[in-house]
Amino acid sequence: MNLAQPIPRYRWTVMGVFWSMMLVWNLVSMALGVMLPGMTPELALTPVAAGWLGAVAFLAMAALSIPFGNYLTGYSVKVILGLAAVVATISAFGQGWAPDFASELAMRSVFVIALVALRPAQVLLIQQWFQAREYATANGITAGAMNIAQALGLGLTPWLMVLVGGWRNAFYFFGGLMLLTTALWLVLAREHRHPEYQARMAAQEGTPLKVLVRYRMLWLLAFCQIGSALAWLAFLTFWPTFAIQAYGLPLITAGYLIGLLPFGSIFGSFLSGILSDRLGLRKPLIWIPGLCLPVCYLVVLYTDSVPVLAGVLFFIGFCAFVVVPIIYTFPYELEGIRPREIAVASGLVYTVTTFGGSLGPLVAGFVTQATGSLHGALVFCAMCAVTLGVLPMFLPETGWRAQRRRAAKP
Repeated sequence: MNLAQPIPRYRWTVMGVFWSMMLVWNLVSMALGVMLPGMTPELALTPVAAGWLGAVAFLAMAALSIPFGNYLTGYSVKVILGLAAVVATISAFGQGWAPDFASELAMRSVFVIALVALRPAQVLLIQQWFQAREYATANGITAGAMNIAQALGLGLTPWLMVLVGGWRNAFYFFGGLMLLTTALWLVLAREHRHPEYQARMAAQEGTPLKVLVRYRMLWLLAFCQIGSALAWLAFLTFWPTFAIQAYGLPLITAGYLIGLLPFGSIFGSFLSGILSDRLGLRKPLIWIPGLCLPVCYLVVLYTDSVPVLAGVLFFIGFCAFVVVPIIYTFPYELEGIRPREIAVASGLVYTVTTFGGSLGPLVAGFVTQATGSLHGALVFCAMCAVTLGVLPMFLPETGWRAQRRRAAKP
């Protein structure tokens, strides 16, 4: 791969618009949880119906990430993402308009299908606009944008609903932001199909799905985060309840503490790619935080000190997401891999990670019901996070230092 490929300065305009789109789209997705109390009486939602509204995002991501990576990458990124943006914007307004549960579920389903199209577009844009040594940095900015969306969705949406007068107007406000970013994309977006990129695209023979057989280590890579994602969603869902019951913390205190997770994630996401690209190493920034996670999860189950809980929860957010840009950079650096195949490989990682996350609340709930102990259930989920510390040790090192050493060998 040509590390000296000249990159025009216009990339920050294109990628800035893309990251803005990603932030706003994920903000709409993340804000649902705090909107549900207002939506429930108006739409006559049952607990099962509310669960479906929340689960449809995970189901769509798990089901469509690989097919979208396979098929959509054969077309123009600007066109595909432009169409997806128009559909997502209309469905955002539709979620505010929906008069009943069926309409709301339909609008949200359309929205999350469009949302899945962001990931293969991201893979191609990064290869078009960044040098190989900058891939982790670019993936770190992407992960950071998603974590900012999560923090804003949890922290600011309640205030927004008060300011604009309810959840419907909040959706209309989000739709307006999406309309703005869609217009910016349609006007400003460009593709940078430089010769090295075009040569690698032309080298694609047959379906990109073959990458899942040719590079079997991708399956190991995909399963690195399954336990970490399970623990993350389990604690995000049930730890506030545990803290209130076991430590006697007020609800607002438990809410502020769990809200530190996404703030730690933002810090870890942005630092990760820059640090890894400077070091030229990938694996240590996965397995070291991965080994820290189970210990940190256990700490917040055995202390009621608010300052300690605050520091450890922030650090959990850091460790859980400092690895994300690195894991998604691995496929870019496999020898001989093509651009469309990277999108399929990233789709595999995203599918398995999303599946693991969706298991978290289910496993925690089942173990709690079976044993009568929420503490025991969270201890079990905490230990599942060890996959992020052990499995990466068996991956090859793909950073630029390792590439340089391999190139120097006769």
